[in-house]
Amino acid sequence: MPRKTLDPSLAERVELTVSQALLWIFLSTLLVTGSCTLAWLYYETLVQRRGEDPRYNVRAIAQRGPSAGRLDSNYLAELLGLSSDQPANLYRLSTRELRRRLLASPLFLDAEVDAINPDVLVVDYTLRSPSFRLGNAANTLLDSDGMLFPAAPFFNGDSYPILWIEDAALPSGRWGSAVAAQYLLEATQLRDVFAELWPDLALREIDLSRANADSEGRREWVLVLESGAQIRLDPGSGVDALRRLKRVSFEMEGELDCRSGRFVLKKERTSSEGSLSALSKG
Repeated sequence: MPRKTLDPSLAERVELTVSQALLWIFLSTLLVTGSCTLAWLYYETLVQRRGEDPRYNVRAIAQRGPSAGRLDSNYLAELLGLSSDQPANLYRLSTRELRRRLLASPLFLDAEVDAINPDVLVVDYTLRSPSFRLGNAANTLLDSDGMLFPAAPFFNGDSYPILWIEDAALPSGRWGSAVAAQYLLEATQLRDVFAELWPDLALREIDLSRANADSEGRREWVLVLESGAQIRLDPGSGVDALRRLKRVSFEMEGELDCRSGRFVLKKERTSSEGSLSALSKG
């Protein structure tokens, strides 16, 4: 059977078509690359011009988010490193760097910064939510993560129960550092159970500072009510003991010792002891 050969004219046309396709690919790539380069150069020129234009200097800080309005805009400007004496141009600022500056403050749980033409910075932020006031240090609050942050002038520290922990467990860095999670877990359980059982009573202090005392007889958790009444509990089992006090009336300023499985009422300024008739161990 005779072997078929390709028509020379057809082979030439195929070769020409491939060459044309390669040329079109090259020209298209060159066109796209050139367009992108021109667009980039235009953008860079625009940014440079606006970066030197005082019309784009920051003149206002807008606040958004769950905590919007809680902080003075002048304080935010200070944290962001902005000053009216040295105007900052919107096009010369890095919003990523501004966010980092905010999160360097222990007050913030989260923050985002956006720029809006021609002269506004928008700060969207969430402040930490206080759970307790730390008794071991002045002007210090803790959130649910145990993070320490300042109270005044941002929060009214008197609105939160005082938490005492062992001095040895205090973080060295204070604000911006966190206490051990175990303290927060225990204190939160005690506070929540107390609020559940006696919603009309205010808990003033939770003292866990002697939970690991060298002497077993000194180990305790202590709850202090606004009335001055105190409840002493065994560390670890204190929450269960607290639940068994659900029928007790705390209209007194004495001390209720619930350690070692007993329930003993010690009247203030007396040494007499007696069991509580209203006590339910159920």
